[in-house]
Amino acid sequence: GTAKPDLVAPGRRIVSTLASRRAELALQYRDRVSSDGRYIRLSGTSMAAPVVSGVAALVLQARPTLTPNEVKALLVHTARPVPGPGTGAGYPDAVAAVRYSGAIPRANAGLVPNRYLALAGYAALTGRTTVSWDTVSWDTVSWDTVSWDTVSWDTVSWDTVSWDTVSWDTVSWDTVSWDSVAGD
Repeated sequence: GTAKPDLVAPGRRIVSTLASRRAELALQYRDRVSSDGRYIRLSGTSMAAPVVSGVAALVLQARPTLTPNEVKALLVHTARPVPGPGTGAGYPDAVAAVRYSGAIPRANAGLVPNRYLALAGYAALTGRTTVSWDTVSWDTVSWDTVSWDTVSWDTVSWDTVSWDTVSWDTVSWDTVSWDSVAGD
């Protein structure tokens, strides 16, 4: 019952720097490489994720004491809504997140983590590898204190996660005025 993704970002026909004309992506998508070989135009979540990461970096540069939970909360709380299904809270707004002066809400309050992530986090917190899901109160878990470096992500079966239920094609990226989204 929780809207996902949390945020959306431009990810269609994004122009980015290219390490080399011999890079795997350049060889695979020759028609998308600029004539000087310095840039490539691609689409997908791998192009949208750096947009959100960049906004998060700007927020942390301005407010370096924020926890990961607070960064997420600010980005979601101050996002610019995008109409349509599958758009989460909307586009992240760095200026609004940096200038926000109210109480920062908890980003993940009331959410139950994915079963595999929850098991990994619970194991990292308690040292136990089994858990009775009905007895765990996820609202009281402080995810910022988990030592994620000790979690073994190789044992998680990501193939069982259903990513196909998100309809990314329903977002009309071409109608967005990027000059107004950037904020001044």
